[in-house]
Amino acid sequence: MKASTRVKNIFFGNAIQICLAIIFAISIGSTQSIADNPVLQRGIKEYNAGNYNKALGLLGEAESAEFDNPVLHYYMANTLAHVDQKVKAIKEYKIALAIQPNGQLATYCHNALKALGAETAMGKGGFDDTQNQKPEIAIVTDYGPLSQQMRPVFADLKQRYGDQAVFTQITPDAIDRKAKSILQHYKISEYPTVLFF
Repeated sequence: MKASTRVKNIFFGNAIQICLAIIFAISIGSTQSIADNPVLQRGIKEYNAGNYNKALGLLGEAESAEFDNPVLHYYMANTLAHVDQKVKAIKEYKIALAIQPNGQLATYCHNALKALGAETAMGKGGFDDTQNQKPEIAIVTDYGPLSQQMRPVFADLKQRYGDQAVFTQITPDAIDRKAKSILQHYKISEYPTVLFF
């Protein structure tokens, strides 16, 4: 392998690492038990006691170690819904569904999304297909060298995992309503940027 090829393969930036972590979480279909993490257990206990702000802190603390645990995302979503953070709650329910698309937890997530009016709420904001329960991964690229490196990687991810997530590619000069809405809402000024919905 040439040295230049090795360099291209080694460095793709944090955005690629984040994309791959999400795709890994989507593809593994974890059945992990919550009993392994005491911080997660305390977060769930605080949620059940109605201490939502405390639960939110503990669940957030557990997230780095338990990102592939659908139970974490389910309780995070429930907690966010209780503190009136509907858009974030919808995102967490969708992550839980991506990790565990079948079973009782998936049924709970689908019911919660329906109760929150997820299709309508997300459709009005332009961030998601109104009939789609899949998570959305959007990459915003400019015409710089790192963005140029990201495009084929993103296309490959879309080809491999397009049945499990919605992939959207956006440039700063985008003219369609959905892309403009995302650019304005998140005030993106650094490229490439990867967003998850």
